[in-house]
Formats: sequence, structure tokens, C-alpha cells
Amino acid sequence: MIYKENSIKLGKLEVPHRVFLSPMADITDIPFRRQVRKFGCGMMYTEMVYSTSVLYSGEVNMRKRKILDEERPMGIQLVGTDAVEMGIAAKIAYEEDGASLIDINMGCPSKKINKNLSGAGLMRDLDKASDIISSVIEAVEIPISVKMRLGWDDDNLNALELCKIAEKLGASNVTIHGRTRNQGYRGDSNWDAIGDIASKVNIPVIGNGDITSIEKAVESIKSGKVDGIMVGRGSLGRPWFIDQIIHYIEKGEVKPDPSETEKREVILSHFIDMLDYYGETRGIKLFRKHLCWYASGYRNGKKLKLEANICEDKNRIIELIKDFWNK
Repeated sequence: MIYKENSIKLGKLEVPHRVFLSPMADITDIPFRRQVRKFGCGMMYTEMVYSTSVLYSGEVNMRKRKILDEERPMGIQLVGTDAVEMGIAAKIAYEEDGASLIDINMGCPSKKINKNLSGAGLMRDLDKASDIISSVIEAVEIPISVKMRLGWDDDNLNALELCKIAEKLGASNVTIHGRTRNQGYRGDSNWDAIGDIASKVNIPVIGNGDITSIEKAVESIKSGKVDGIMVGRGSLGRPWFIDQIIHYIEKGEVKPDPSETEKREVILSHFIDMLDYYGETRGIKLFRKHLCWYASGYRNGKKLKLEANICEDKNRIIELIKDFWNK
């Protein structure tokens, strides 16, 4: 057992496990989260939601914010550049959507997001970042977290300063991705840097970046000296992966991958859920990337990906899944 306690407190919110699923745009929707939750997870989040879209709700935006009762504890991640607007959006997410926690995105490296001084762009203006954190905290009665990077670039490593601001204003916790904004996803996540910051703040620090194996997860926890970890891309095509990490850090045992038959049932369940949630045409289109991730690493995976990416018949996709995972 790596931690003295399996659970972690984020403000007044007690989360049963210390391994979280990262919010990922166009990925962490209800069908994907449902598969992860079947196996086990500490905390999950919606896809990134623009604060402006919350104020002018349409069907797509409502879908991104939707939370099922069985998913709780569940966070909604907001991104935006206007403090007042972010506060209003947080209030709606809390009162109408039933969020357990609001996560403020100050780590997205997208140029589209950053050009308006939102996402990781806020690390270039800590006064504005402070105003946003303050506005969101004042608007709701649930925990507030801030997700960030180490800084904008190697010459501006100000994550510690932003963590101190968040702590002083009353944030429940922070999540640090171990790269700068300019790195994007190049190079390695710097867990030593995360650990140095974690040792200097007094609220829980969740580490994020490059957690793709149980060994890497344990190494990251130890070198990062963090209170928990957040898994993003490592969970793609492996909704059982977070549960495997939880099992190891809590019991010291390696939990094997599901059998091919079990994987087939997971993938079929995910696909049917996508069809039910989005409708057949959109569900097929959105599931293609997931099927490619599920097939990653298999000898004949490329052939499956090529056919799946042009197939528009749900019954044929079901056949492909059954034939591929038929052991």
C-alpha cells in the first residue's frame, strides 16, 4: 500500500481513490466514462466546457455537461477568460448540472484556446488567473480545483506561484501536468518538478503526464511526491487501466488485463452506448477513434482500423469487433 489512506479529501469532498480520469475534449463523454466507472476510478470529469457555452446552452453544450447520478463524485471542467462569466458558469454547473467539483482549466496548450488568454494562456497573466479563481470560488459551495502546466515555457516556470495563489484563495487542490505549454506533449513529463512544487504547497497536488503503465504510475507517485495522479491518454483503449493502478497502489498486486472475451464485451458495450447516446450516424463516427485505440498494439490492428474508419453500418462494425476479439 503506497498511501496510508486510499481515499483523499478535496475540500469537503471525499473521493474514494487517488487515481483520477483526466478531462479530455471529445473523449470523456458519458459512454466512455461509463466504461471507466464499471472498472473503478477515483474522480472523473466532463469534457472541457467553455464558460460562454454554459451561458448560452444548446443541446451539444448540455450534453457535454450532463452528469449521471451513478457517476458521482463528478467534476465539471470549465475554460474561459472572463472572471465574471466563469463565476456565472460555475454557479450553473453547480446548481443546475449537479457538479461535485469545478475544475478550472489553466493547462490546455491549444493555440485556439490560448490566443484568448484562456487555458494555459492564463499562466501568462496570473492576475487574470487569480481573478478567475476568486470569482469561481465565490460563486459556488463546492470544491474548486485548478489544472495547470509547469509554465508557459522554460523561461516562465510559474506553476508554484499559481499554486500558491490558488491555495491562498481557497482552492481545494491543484493538478499539475509536468510539461510547459510550449512543449505540448513533446518530451517527458517532469515529475521531479511536480514533486518540488508539491513539497511547497499545503493543499493536495495531483500529478499528471505520461502515466501509461502501472510501473510508470508508481514511479510518478514516488518521484512526484503527489497526493494522487490523473490519467489521460494512458486510458485510451484501456478503460480498465485506472482500476489496475488503483488495485496495485492499494493492494500491491498486479491485476491482469481483461481476457480477449472480456475486452470484446467492453468494446461492444461501449459501441452500443455510443449509438444510444448520440444516434447511429454520429455514434458510429465518434466511436471510430475509440475502436482504433482498442485495436492499438495488435498485429492486425491496422487492417481493422482501415475498415472501421470507412464503415457506416453498425452491424458490420459489430461483426468486426466480434471477429477481431474472438479468442
